[in-house]
Amino acid sequence: MRPDYPEAYFNLACLHSLQWDIEPCVANLERAVEMDEGLKEKGRTYPDLEWARRDERMRKLLGLTD
Repeated sequence: MRPDYPEAYFNLACLHSLQWDIEPCVANLERAVEMDEGLKEKGRTYPDLEWARRDERMRKLLGLTD
């Protein structure tokens, strides 16, 4: 894996979301957003992250908190 490629971390977050594994999902999405803030917008609607967006940490990370 290329450690300087934020899309790879985003894709890993999606993979973990589909496996209902929230800890690595959050960790990988945090890493992706640190490298590319634009992935935050993508994460707000991306279907593979639908389950993970129920988690408060993910909602906060994506700016979805009330």
